[in-house]
Amino acid sequence: MKRKKLLTLLIGICLILALVALPLMTACAPEEEEEKTLKIGCIMPFTGAYGFYGWVLRPPMEKYAEILNERGGVKIGKDTYMIEFVFVDDEIDPGKGPACAQELISKGCVANVGRFSDAPAINGVLQPAKLFDVGEIKPGYDITDWPYFIGGYDGVYNGVYALNGIVEKIPEVSHIGYLCYDWQSAQAEMLIELCLEPGTVISQRGIDFPTEIVPYGSTDFTTQLTKLKAAGCQLVNCSFGPGDYALAVKQAADLGYQCDWYNGGTMTDLEEFIAIAGYDNCQASKVMCNWPCPWTLPEGQVDPEMVDLSLEIMRRWAIDLGRPTTVEAYQGMYMGQFDWGVGQAAVLLDFFQRAGTIDPDAVMEIVPGGMVTDFTGTWQMGGEVSWGAPVIKPGINQVGVVEGWKMVPFCVNPGSSLP
Repeated sequence: MKRKKLLTLLIGICLILALVALPLMTACAPEEEEEKTLKIGCIMPFTGAYGFYGWVLRPPMEKYAEILNERGGVKIGKDTYMIEFVFVDDEIDPGKGPACAQELISKGCVANVGRFSDAPAINGVLQPAKLFDVGEIKPGYDITDWPYFIGGYDGVYNGVYALNGIVEKIPEVSHIGYLCYDWQSAQAEMLIELCLEPGTVISQRGIDFPTEIVPYGSTDFTTQLTKLKAAGCQLVNCSFGPGDYALAVKQAADLGYQCDWYNGGTMTDLEEFIAIAGYDNCQASKVMCNWPCPWTLPEGQVDPEMVDLSLEIMRRWAIDLGRPTTVEAYQGMYMGQFDWGVGQAAVLLDFFQRAGTIDPDAVMEIVPGGMVTDFTGTWQMGGEVSWGAPVIKPGINQVGVVEGWKMVPFCVNPGSSLP
């Protein structure tokens, strides 16, 4: 009987202790991590004359987010985020930039990447709201007024490195023609001045730069091409959009003007470019463009995980397009996405991870002169002398050339740092 009473007492005590401990155990239990979404804006053209840019950049960006999210999201400090890209069409119309930027703010975006439009119009809205703008730097931009600007692409210095790399491989070049739209003249002047600075391959060889400017909207370049032919230009640096670039190649061939070509952008859709320029014309000359293709860069330049990620993005995109899932097919599809849209998003996410936060002020403490990893390598931010703040990422400056129906590497001349 006594043992039965003792057992009952012990059971009662245990129940009381369990009831007392239960709230404490509940309070101490780790809270289930709330799933967070990181929205990144992408103000790009999807309609208008340059709408093709947006439609070429968007699918790989969506695949990038899809893969990151499938892998559990992106760990930033103590938080993990699912990635969502918010695409907004501005038609590359500066007048629409402020409204597009406001739309990103209203949708809860933390940044804009992949911009094509005039930066001042967009940043006039983004910067006061502390949204990052990761995009191209151009002459005339005063980035000292933009505390949350990150230079994801430097078309001027990248062009200088690329052109020097090209002429090093083509020793017979003595005259480089420069063919550009009227609104690109300031950038052309800066690029030529830098190419002719002492110490460059171009200046050492005494190469000159006859320049021809085309009114924007014109599609007849025969007058300008005739002058470049008369000047003996063996290489033409054409800064037109892809369609006009292809048209210039065709018109030069029609004039009997045999020269090599380079464009600091990309051809966007290679099959369409070749259809306009003419297959034989693209094989008779070296038709080149900026082509930072991760899996073709020198071994060790890019983190192997980033190379694998780039190939997986291309594989999924190829499946959507009904194309072969082969590297050769990817080299007919890839046109700069890992240097622009996807690449600039990677720069932003890498800085977030390095800072351990998405807080704008904390992130910008590590950006100036900091290190960043993207799909083309690991870089130190520069630009203090050249652009006014050391927040510009150098470029790998790999040039690709048309070979058949695909692109292949021609030369690479990395810009290891920016002054």
